[in-house]
Amino acid sequence: MKSADEHNSVRMYRAKRVRQWQVAFHPREVHSLFDELIHRHWGRAKWQPKTDVLKIASGYVVEADIPGVDEDSVDIGIHGRTLTIEGRRLTSRSEGRVGILVCERPDGLFSRVIHFGEIIEGFTLQKSMTKGVLTLVLTKV
Repeated sequence: MKSADEHNSVRMYRAKRVRQWQVAFHPREVHSLFDELIHRHWGRAKWQPKTDVLKIASGYVVEADIPGVDEDSVDIGIHGRTLTIEGRRLTSRSEGRVGILVCERPDGLFSRVIHFGEIIEGFTLQKSMTKGVLTLVLTKV
């Protein structure tokens, strides 16, 4: 039986690169890799935004750094215990450039999947964007 802390925990997964010689896995790593296989659209997302998840009395607050992305171009999906944030960022490319010296800002499709310790499907969702930070407030009904 799960403790109260385990039940209300939030799990966030990032894609992991696995080398052929790595045979022993921790159960969480196995679950993370399996979850990425099931929920991630392979070949679509190029990058994952940095994200904070905060527990508040009435639910949760999720903050994701996605500068350069319009709020209307971000898709939010809720299914069971899972919240999905997806969208696209296109960086401006200068006309007449000769080459790239440094390129650190990811562009293209992004995706972030967050798993909660409880079903969030019935929660109300408020979405706002300020200075490149997407804020989602999930409130219990």
